[in-house]
Parts: sequence; structure tokens; C-alpha cells
Amino acid sequence: DIDLYFGEDGYKKANEIAATWDEVKFEPDTSYHRAFDYKDVKVENHRIYAEFYNQRNSRKWEQVKEYISLLNGEKFIVEEKEIDVPSPQMNAIYIFMHLMHHFLNVGVGFRQICDWLCLLHAKKEVIDMDIFERSIHDLPIKRGMAAVKYIAVKYMGFPDGDMIPLEITSNQIKHDGEMMLKDILKMGNFAHSTIMIKNFDRDNRFLQNLKSYILVLKRFIRIYPICKSEVSAYILSWIHRKFREKCKDSSTLFK
Repeated sequence: DIDLYFGEDGYKKANEIAATWDEVKFEPDTSYHRAFDYKDVKVENHRIYAEFYNQRNSRKWEQVKEYISLLNGEKFIVEEKEIDVPSPQMNAIYIFMHLMHHFLNVGVGFRQICDWLCLLHAKKEVIDMDIFERSIHDLPIKRGMAAVKYIAVKYMGFPDGDMIPLEITSNQIKHDGEMMLKDILKMGNFAHSTIMIKNFDRDNRFLQNLKSYILVLKRFIRIYPICKSEVSAYILSWIHRKFREKCKDSSTLFK
């Protein structure tokens, strides 16, 4: 898909403009974006470009944004139009956060891993590694990043010198890396083709979905050590959302 960030100020206007185009099919708003299909292309208008489910982690992220600038003047040219793109410094941390966000939810494929590795390799000369190191210590992503580095160096031939200097020889990191590798191979891109996702009933009936719920729970237990605070917060957020949906559905029966 194509991700576009407009911030709070431009978000509403962007959606209003997209609504005037032919054949646009909007999906419901989420807490951070609104997606739509345009000529068979998925587009996501974002008002928030990164978020954590755990509130303490969200506060840490706000602190990190105080010393890492989103923009530094870099542009991407599309049909002679200049579009702002995140600075390499921000992208180095943001792309990994985005990767981990999806990994902890439903899983990722090697495409997401390669996105981050290609950025590190291409921009290694301009990324301030001291600031990068500070950010991964301030955010709950250090253990996950070490696991990805283990996979990249051991199995993908990625130069160790192109990555943040994280130790990957401990038994813990080896275990995390092997577990994460198996999950990537099994779940793939957002787990779209897995039994775990396919078995979810569109009517959201618990008994029909019980097998999928069990598979999801087993996976959460397996990946929990990678980022305990976010996995816990995501599960609670998911339960809260489902409860609200049930309450809403129940209330419509009596109208």
C-alpha cells in the first residue's frame, strides 16, 4: 500500500479530497489512519505516523521525537511534484518500529525486513549512530532489533558493520532470532494466508473462531519476550475493542 502522512492539520482535508475521486472506497477510521482503495491501489492517509499500545511507551516515543527530526529537507519527486520524506535518521528508527508493530500484531514477511536493511545500507553514512543507539535504548525495541540483526547477519549475508552495534552472540538473542525467523517463515506478510487468520469468521462468532483464538494465544505466548509491554497492551486493547463491538451490536437489537 501507499502510506501518506498529513498530521492532524491536513488529515481531514486529505480525506475530503480523496472522497471527490471516482471509485474510491473508504474503510472505517482507525485511531491513526483512514484507508481507501483507488484504482486497485490501497492508500492510507495517516494522522499519526507511529504509535504504541502501551501508554508509557507512547510517552517515551514523544521524548524521542524531541531529539530526532521527522524532516530534514529531503524530497521525493513524483511527476515534477516535490513530496517531503522522513529524514534518514527518523526512517532508521521509524521503519523498524513499523516492522515491529506488525510483527507483534500478526507477523511480517521478509519484505519488511529488507525494507529496513536496505535503508540502513543506503544511508549508513548519514545516520548518526550515537543518536540511533540512544533511541533504541529509550524505546522498547532493543531486543527485537537484536533478533532481526541476528537473522540478517547469519542468514541473509548482511554486513555486520552496516547495522547498529548490538551483540548477537548470547543464547537469548540466538533463541529470539531463531524464533522470529520461524515466525516470519510461517506467518508471512501480515499472516494473510495462514489458517490462524483465514479461520476467523466474518460474523465474529466465538465458537466458530475458537481454533483461531487458540492459535493467536499460542503465538502471543511465544513472541511475548520480544516486547512484553507492547504485547500485553495490544492484547488488552484488542479485548477492549471486541467488547465495545459486542456492546454496540447488542444495543442495536433493542432499537
